[in-house]
Amino acid sequence: MIRGFFASQNQPNLMVEAAQLQPALWRVIVGMIICLLTYVLGLLAYFYVMSHLIGTKFEAVWIGDPQISGPNLTLILLGSFVTLLVGPFFVVWLLHDRSPWSVFGPLRTMHQQFWIAVAVFSALATLSVLIPAEFALIRSLDLKKWLILLPLALGLIAMQTGAEELLFRGYLQSQLAARFKSPIIWAVLPSALFGLAHFAPEEHGSAAWYLVLATSVFGLCAADLTHRFGTIGPAWGFHFANNVMAMLAVSLPGALGGLALYHLPIAANDAKAIVPVILRDIAVTIVIWLGIRFALMWRENAHR
Repeated sequence: MIRGFFASQNQPNLMVEAAQLQPALWRVIVGMIICLLTYVLGLLAYFYVMSHLIGTKFEAVWIGDPQISGPNLTLILLGSFVTLLVGPFFVVWLLHDRSPWSVFGPLRTMHQQFWIAVAVFSALATLSVLIPAEFALIRSLDLKKWLILLPLALGLIAMQTGAEELLFRGYLQSQLAARFKSPIIWAVLPSALFGLAHFAPEEHGSAAWYLVLATSVFGLCAADLTHRFGTIGPAWGFHFANNVMAMLAVSLPGALGGLALYHLPIAANDAKAIVPVILRDIAVTIVIWLGIRFALMWRENAHR
């Protein structure tokens, strides 16, 4: 098991095979530009519609006005990721002669791998709670209200994490892997872009680069799982379970913390307090990645 830990998967990677139909680098660059444009234009349309639906100004929704903070703002922000789904589905068809479904990998296998990743994350994240913490948690939402919002929140987080995985792993990584053999290109580059997409110095201050580091490390773990097991299922399940924990269980106060049952008693821009939390999360991320990898490898061997 250990000797084969970094071995290639036993079956052909159908995502990469589909990407090999039109692997030219210029197509990937144009495709990412189209994805970015459709996302930005989609966001403008989405927030315009939402501002009218809730009866407020567009700017208030766009910048996260404190008057609509809390659960409502978090739900609106999570819903905005629906606009990220458009680009990958469109460009694989337009530029790469791929079926839009090919960015998932084989659907049945993806579904099974998704839930295995969720199960492993849940088990290991529960154990991580035993690590001593320096902070006493603050109750954020009433339990009854939290339970009422939970189904909608879970659905939106599944959509949000799925959209990010489709873009960075399902599309960008598979296309680069079809063109280049080096993981520095097909794994590190998308992971770095994924990390930079979370750069928010106005919100996290001097801790912003540590958050980029944390999300880049997660991106590398997700890239490995996607390449090794041939679908976005493991990465999506990992990402989904992680965001459920970070957004619905214990979160920082702020725009994306409005649905959390508990808040950490620190500000998002308090670098002295938050950097140790981020470094702890990086360590936990690596342990969970290893756990998911071993679980999926064990499943592979059991079905031979």
